[in-house]
Amino acid sequence: MAAERMSMLEAKLERLDRTNRPQQPLSRMCLVGRAADGVSADEVVEWHETKVRAVQQHVMDLEKAHGDSGDTSSAVTGMLICLPTGWLHVVECSHATLSELLLAFTDGVALDKLRDVKVVATTDDIAGRSFVNWSHKQLDVQRGNFQEVDATTMPALLADTTISMLKLGKALCSLSRDEANAKLDAWSTAFADFMPSNERVEQLLEMSEIMSLSEFVAIYQAPSVMTLTEEKVWPMNRPLVY
Repeated sequence: MAAERMSMLEAKLERLDRTNRPQQPLSRMCLVGRAADGVSADEVVEWHETKVRAVQQHVMDLEKAHGDSGDTSSAVTGMLICLPTGWLHVVECSHATLSELLLAFTDGVALDKLRDVKVVATTDDIAGRSFVNWSHKQLDVQRGNFQEVDATTMPALLADTTISMLKLGKALCSLSRDEANAKLDAWSTAFADFMPSNERVEQLLEMSEIMSLSEFVAIYQAPSVMTLTEEKVWPMNRPLVY
């Protein structure tokens, strides 16, 4: 039995290696939020960068202590776009790193660094990363693309926002830092079709239907409760007495 389990493990690891997938499943999350009152854009960027680096190092140190240093799944990739109306942040990392990041973002709200933080989208076990590293950029993107949204069109709006960020990652992945900054500064010609805008971020922040970070974390950390079929049908009802 032990040999059979080892054979299955080896086959699984070989399949992951063949398809260039990491040993740990990767998660991706897109968040939107604002700076708290009195907090500048520079301070927001610095806070995010400090927390991302610290959380990544903490998780990777734990994994190294347990002999998992060869797996880079817990490294954080993504991008923070800081706009006059708020910020958009995509992170890609392991489940363990994402859990720590969510706690850090929660602390940011509690410490009056961030406010109105909401979860635009989240995906577990993504096929691969769209970003090669973690970066940030402050921009002013006026596109006038505000749109009327209802319950039917809201999922498409959230998906479009997340996809726009992923397109940015794909477009910038082969560029140096200086080249990427130059492209982002020239967004009106380089990324006019999909660049996230001031208006879009403001609209997302005003939509009460989007789950807040605190609501998401409450669900994310809650233990799973599964009701099995047997629990619904057994024991059988007592026979009726006529």
